[in-house]
Parts: sequence; structure tokens; C-alpha cells
Amino acid sequence: MLKPFVLMSLLSAITVNAVELKSTVVQTPLLELYTSEGCSSCPPADRWFSLLKLDKNLWHDYVPVAFHVDYWDYIGWRDPLASRANSNRQRTYKQQGQINSVYTPGIVFAGHEWRGFFRGRPLPQLELPEVGTLTAHLKGNQASIVFVPQNIQATQLDVHIAILGFGIKNHITAGENHGRTLEHDFVQIAKKRQTTRKGTNNQFELQMHLPKYDASIAQEIGIAIWLSTKDSQVPIQAVGGKLNI
Repeated sequence: MLKPFVLMSLLSAITVNAVELKSTVVQTPLLELYTSEGCSSCPPADRWFSLLKLDKNLWHDYVPVAFHVDYWDYIGWRDPLASRANSNRQRTYKQQGQINSVYTPGIVFAGHEWRGFFRGRPLPQLELPEVGTLTAHLKGNQASIVFVPQNIQATQLDVHIAILGFGIKNHITAGENHGRTLEHDFVQIAKKRQTTRKGTNNQFELQMHLPKYDASIAQEIGIAIWLSTKDSQVPIQAVGGKLNI
């Protein structure tokens, strides 16, 4: 019983200043990076992802989330940011036909595999559908979420809240990146999911506690919130931003 107690003691409740995050009616896509500290091909993609902090279109044209996967842990370095859930998310994209194979670095943009990074291309300018407005009011450790759908037939949606870590630095002492110090941003370091149903007012409304996280991991934190259906994990709408705590 000692180990679960120690793990729980490391988690911190978030207390954020009041902030509102709101999308337009047009879909804001999730930009997903699947990466690993155990993969020698990943540091260039991690650096590219970190540079998104300088993009004036950040949070408006897309919401970035880096998912560290655990399937390279066996080759010498156990990535402390990785989880089996992240690996399974990437595998589910493969099963659902959104990507051709499971690999790192792997990038999913608006629910589809994107390989333009390997050719030095900018993110594509997509004609995105009008799906409805997603609004999140954050205060203290609470999130009040409202989605007003447009052209969405689902009566039940999953709401995902991810805490993102910025300024993460890890010195690698084994594996393919042995001896390197790797830096990361937009890393999912905590996550919650909850289901909500459409109300009589044709809106989806939900109150959630923000997920707890290990405050020792990241210098700064942000948040990403997105919606998906029960049949597909492809995000329908997303909002995100940095947090003041």
C-alpha cells in the first residue's frame, strides 16, 4: 500500500485564475505529436513542436498536445513522460484508419496522419467544417464547459481535459539518446475524460474538476480541452491556452 500513497502525495491540485477559453464555430483542430525520449529520431520533432510557442496562430488555428508513448521503453530508457494510454491512443488511430502505422515521431492533425514535417512543410491550410462553439470557464480547480453544436448529430460526447507541461528538461542516461538533455513543451502530463449528454436546450454542458498533476515535472502549464464521440476519438472541437496558477 506504500507505493500508491507515495504516488498520490506527488499530485497537486490546480488553482487557476479565472479565464475563459472559447472557439469559433469553425473546428479548431488538435495537433498531436507522438514521441518518446527513447527514440533517436524524435528530438527534431520535439524541437519543432516547442517552436510552436512562437506562432501567432497558436491556440486559434490549432491546439497542440504531445503524447509520449511507452513502446520504446524496452530499448534502454524508460521515458518518465510516457504512458500506455498514450500508446493506445495512437494504436486506436491505426485501428480506426486515421494513420497507416504506429511510429515515432508521429503527427496527427485534425484527426489524420500528417507527414509534411519530414519534408519541411508548414502545417496545411485546411477547409474545416463548422461544428459549433466550445467554451470553457476555468476558475480555481473547476472547469465549466459548454458546447453549442452545429451539424453534429451525436447526443453523447466525451470531454477530454489535458494539463500540458512546458519547459520540461530531462537528461537521458541510457538508450538511443544517451548523454543528451532533451527539452519538451505542450506535453500531456495529466488528463481526465468525462461523458456528457445533450440537454433539452440542444447544448452539451458539464462541470469538471481539473486533473491533478505532478508540479515537479514542468516549469509552466497549459490546458487543452477537446470533444470526441463514442465511436471515434477524432477531436470534434478544441480549445487551449497557457494557465496562470
